[in-house]
Amino acid sequence: MSPDDRRRLVEKLEKEGIWRNFESLCKKKDGETFYAERTANVIKSEKGEIVRLEGILRDITDRKKHG
Repeated sequence: MSPDDRRRLVEKLEKEGIWRNFESLCKKKDGETFYAERTANVIKSEKGEIVRLEGILRDITDRKKHG
């Protein structure tokens, strides 16, 4: 994920608490790239503080290459 994509994701999560179907180009530790679709949501404490992020990451490389 590029720094700009990461910044946009964090800003949206802080503001709205959820982001669905966010697509980005990612890089594995071995340097291989792949396209991912993410859904993420913020989990907050009773005081409203962000405790963690939960989400799903799905590899959509085939769809992007053939679609």
